[in-house]
Amino acid sequence: MLETPASDLYYSAKVSDVGLDSLTLITLVEEWRAVKPDLNFQELMAKETLGEWIDAVTDSAPKI
Repeated sequence: MLETPASDLYYSAKVSDVGLDSLTLITLVEEWRAVKPDLNFQELMAKETLGEWIDAVTDSAPKI
């Protein structure tokens, strides 16, 4: 789906820098909703880094 090598992906990488655009995100969100039905497209689009996406999709963000 991405043309960016996995070795170039890191937690603090900006989503826009690794080739993820809104159309690709729509496709990913539809697939991820099979596991996390409440995943929100608009909320993901507001996040800037891969790490923020990982936290949102996996619920691994720190709870405060």
